[in-house]
Amino acid sequence: MKTLPIYLAERWRGKPFDPETDFELILPWSRGMDLVFWWLLLFYGWRAGHEIGGSWAARLAVVLLACEPSLLAHASLATTDIAVSACLIALACSFRSGHEQAWHLRIGLPALWFAACVLTKASGLVFGTTCLIVMELERVIKVGAVQRIISDLRARPLGHGIASVFRRHRDLLQIMGLACC
Repeated sequence: MKTLPIYLAERWRGKPFDPETDFELILPWSRGMDLVFWWLLLFYGWRAGHEIGGSWAARLAVVLLACEPSLLAHASLATTDIAVSACLIALACSFRSGHEQAWHLRIGLPALWFAACVLTKASGLVFGTTCLIVMELERVIKVGAVQRIISDLRARPLGHGIASVFRRHRDLLQIMGLACC
């Protein structure tokens, strides 16, 4: 996703860039895309802080993200770490806020962010899956459904119990399935 402008410029020119001779031309475009993801990271950091602790928590989250040395270093190097971080926090925010919404907000938007996370960096597949599973476990624990799941698993044969668990969490499976397609 970060190299999309460079790819489009190569298609328009009809020949690929040479990294050694065209370095001064390629680097600003790559850093420019980093700015897009940097602003995305700050926006969703603000949104996550606001959902968790209100307006002052949102302001503090933006300040801490903007001044974090590791993120600043990666932004100046034009690596993909800023992009995957921005997509992960967007995935987490959209998944958390979309539980009781319509299909396009509950499954569609998180699937889009999960796909963007995977497209920005291969490790986004692992981090995005882990993020979704942990957030789903948090939600299940909060609503007290763990005891019901355990009792369902004990009361039925193993196959039926596992099937009931997957029926309850089909949104999570749909998000991962749509993102990987």
